Amino acid sequence: MTDDQVMSFVVKEHERGTANSQIVTKLMQKGVDISQIRRVRNKYQKMSQQNELYSTTAAGNAGNKRMRTNNGKHREDYQDKDKEKQASTYSNYRIQSKQNDSYYSSYDETNPDYEDFNKEMNALVPDTATMVKQLQAELNQKRSKVFGRDIFNNKDLSFEPNMNIATPQNYRLGPGDAVIIDIYGASQKTIESTVSPDGEVTIEGYGPVSVSGLTVAQANARLRNTVGSRYRSSRIKLSLP
Repeated sequence: MTDDQVMSFVVKEHERGTANSQIVTKLMQKGVDISQIRRVRNKYQKMSQQNELYSTTAAGNAGNKRMRTNNGKHREDYQDKDKEKQASTYSNYRIQSKQNDSYYSSYDETNPDYEDFNKEMNALVPDTATMVKQLQAELNQKRSKVFGRDIFNNKDLSFEPNMNIATPQNYRLGPGDAVIIDIYGASQKTIESTVSPDGEVTIEGYGPVSVSGLTVAQANARLRNTVGSRYRSSRIKLSLP
């Protein structure tokens, strides 16, 4: 079979509703090999691209009618005809040799060329089931999503608040709160402590200071009034880690 005959056969069988797998079996029984069906597919795609190009550039080419163009045949045209002639001769030879030898082959999923052949056929003429699956996939992608669904599908999302913020001055201290007391100026010292169940923080070299129930601003004022007497030339600041 020539390339044109193969294409005509595929179109007719497709219009009849024949499945691609059955078309593949019939073509292989007629002696068409995988290289020929690939050549037919490339030829068909090339023709489709040329038709699309012509339809989009027909208006733009109206002003180029007086330009000289090569209207002769190209080398590729002769090569394609030679390949088509060789393929036709080879296919006819295969059919005749099979008929003379009473050889009948069964082409199905067990044949090594069947799967490749079927893929090329699906690329040439998509199967109905394949087209339905592709259409369904496109519809699923275009389907509107429920607002906020990505929040629950995001594994990296955390509802934890940002910890790297300044200590609110109106925050009230209580037992278990970790505090940092910075002493800077003439004396340089950092004290890390935790408010005890009794509501006190222990300052090294001074003793306990009650801060429970006080805001951060009030605790700073109390530390300056109490511990500040020991560090007169320094400043004291309490903050939360």
